[in-house]
Amino acid sequence: MKTLSLFPFILLILTFNLSFAQSKAVNSYVALKNEVTAYHQKNLNTVFEQQRNKLNQFLEKEDKASIYALAKQFEAQQSQKAKLFAQKQADASVFMQTWEELQQKEVQILIKAEGFVEKYDAIIEQVLKEEIQTQIKKWQTEINQILSKYNTPLQYPQQRYFAKYGFGRWSSPAYFLLWNAEKPEKQEAAAEPGN
Repeated sequence: MKTLSLFPFILLILTFNLSFAQSKAVNSYVALKNEVTAYHQKNLNTVFEQQRNKLNQFLEKEDKASIYALAKQFEAQQSQKAKLFAQKQADASVFMQTWEELQQKEVQILIKAEGFVEKYDAIIEQVLKEEIQTQIKKWQTEINQILSKYNTPLQYPQQRYFAKYGFGRWSSPAYFLLWNAEKPEKQEAAAEPGN
């Protein structure tokens, strides 16, 4: 009988320990995420901005305008996604339908961007891989050191992108092309009437 009466107490302790462990894991993940994000902002952002600006120098004027328009569509689509997640959805089917529509829009934008990726493949390869190869290796090492501080056996989640180009979504040529797209120059004013 004593064993039976202790069972709820033991269950309560186990539940508390599990929730404490989960809470600790969540806190550890949040700290890790914050540290990696800060590292990216400090070390990667400037380099990728410079590389994106280099790419802009090689784009034809008409392509710049088309890429900028795609980038604005992509930005709006990403904003809609963020708003969707911020809203409390009572109906899961409405959420999923909206999510699928937004995903389809993203795919359509990326397909259009891929046409430009093919056209500028050599220069994208140069600015995303060849020119920053040393920095990519340094970033990998330093980010893996951050990960090891949190005793996580996981490898850096963007490892596959590091292997090919550089980092995360920026390293996907289509995303890189759409990111930080340069606004095209306004066309020269038409000749005044009568001239």
